[in-house]
Amino acid sequence: MLDCQKKKSCVIPFTSLQEEIFSSLLNDLVVSIQPSFIPPNGPLPNVFKVLQNLFKSMRLGLRDQAGLFAATELLITAYEQSDGWSPALIAATQSALTELYAFSLLACVSSSVKDGWVESIRLAETNLADISGFVPPVISEIEISFDGGGIVTALSFSPTTSLPTEGAIPIT
Repeated sequence: MLDCQKKKSCVIPFTSLQEEIFSSLLNDLVVSIQPSFIPPNGPLPNVFKVLQNLFKSMRLGLRDQAGLFAATELLITAYEQSDGWSPALIAATQSALTELYAFSLLACVSSSVKDGWVESIRLAETNLADISGFVPPVISEIEISFDGGGIVTALSFSPTTSLPTEGAIPIT
């Protein structure tokens, strides 16, 4: 294998095929974490199921494998049982992304490949942050101020998506 296996920071060996598959799956992960995919519909669970299959094909220690499978299985279950991006699902997704980040840092691949992986994971985290702040809080009698004046408006929200169905939402 690579010389980096001898380094203390390099623990997880990758074949060139596994490296390509992992890179592709991280790109798919970025695309699948979008506000347009409202759980339980969307590709995110499938991306993590394929990641699990990749982990099974690799030589991972029991501890590494257990951490990865726990994080991915929690996310898959939370996503499939969720009705929208709930706080629990967002937390499970962040936990899985953190596991993938740690996993990628221990990989026996070139620095440029690691950098690409970290960039993809950070982009997925950015997408997740956009989702968690995407929906305004549903509070009765919301007052919205424009240009320093107070304008009271009624807002109604869809119970399934929590998105506004009527009223005004300021967009900047």
